[in-house]
Amino acid sequence: MHEIGWTEQRAERVTKFSIRGPPRRAQGQDGTPRPRRSRLTDCGHFGLGQARHTQRTSAPVGRTIMTRSTSTSPEESGETIRGAGAPSRRSIIRATAAVGTAAGLTAVARVGSARADDSSVAATAGSGGGHAKPSIVMAHGAFAESSSWDDVVTILHRHGHHVVSVAVPLRGVAYDSSYFSDVLRTIEGPVVLVGHSYGGAVISSTDRSAGDIRGLVYVSGLAGDAGETSAGLVGKYPGSTLGPTLTFVDLATGGRDLYIDQTRYRQQFCADLSAKRAAKMAVSQRPILESAFAEPFGPDPLWKTIPSRFIWGELDRNIPARMHRFMADRAGAKEAIEVPRSSHVVGISHPQLTASLIERAAGGRTRAR
Repeated sequence: MHEIGWTEQRAERVTKFSIRGPPRRAQGQDGTPRPRRSRLTDCGHFGLGQARHTQRTSAPVGRTIMTRSTSTSPEESGETIRGAGAPSRRSIIRATAAVGTAAGLTAVARVGSARADDSSVAATAGSGGGHAKPSIVMAHGAFAESSSWDDVVTILHRHGHHVVSVAVPLRGVAYDSSYFSDVLRTIEGPVVLVGHSYGGAVISSTDRSAGDIRGLVYVSGLAGDAGETSAGLVGKYPGSTLGPTLTFVDLATGGRDLYIDQTRYRQQFCADLSAKRAAKMAVSQRPILESAFAEPFGPDPLWKTIPSRFIWGELDRNIPARMHRFMADRAGAKEAIEVPRSSHVVGISHPQLTASLIERAAGGRTRAR
């Protein structure tokens, strides 16, 4: 298996959103500003500056040739990429390519996969026959807690979604996924599962019979296969600096709880957040049982048969970006987004971008704000 990317034969188009600061106005010889060239989209409402929608043509490894996409026909393309970084309301992108290593925000949609598609989700969310939108059920990861989803939840609520942010026990994959499955059984109708970090292991190992699961979204999340462990995935590629930042609490019942040292929390976990917010998160972080990182994932990972989407930060110091690319590629992700200069908490630093991805998984239209 390729470490990252797909084979050239499967690569057709890649949607690339390069994040830059506000462009400078060029001036003519008389000193007056030249007319601006039209841009296909403006991501200013995300605090990301300007973004241009481009299409990558076939090129040798290490060289990227970019041209603007001209695809506008839904019949000849495939999935619509809307919301965060969307080129336009009518621009349709068809892609079967992987996340590249070049800098920039890259969204990839795969078609022709043997995995289930999300046409049923779109039909449910888009029909006017009284069907409710899929509920969004979220699992936080280690060293965080359920309120870490608050900014994303606010956006989803604004768009009419029912959301449940589960307080994950963080006691081990089997225990946590069982608890998450129990919560899922109380929710009627279709659901989309969202997992951050270790929460990705929880949603992957959830009992598929616990609900009508229509999609999975991994927010810097672990998408492990049967028998793999969190520690094994994180250590597969170099780049994680988590280990040296951890502190331990010996438990009277046996085992140890792990925390990130508060003095190192921001640098390790959320370097793209303000010092004030990071300090509060460091204080309220919930510990994970040390043995949870060494516990194998469940035997029937959901991402093998349920459509998945991935988003992560380029500068994730907990889980290397290379591992995120590997997991997205292996899962046949419908979309995979790498956010430049973002940390492990991309859902907090880029809530609109994250919420838009979740809404696409739910089959709903997203609105730029």
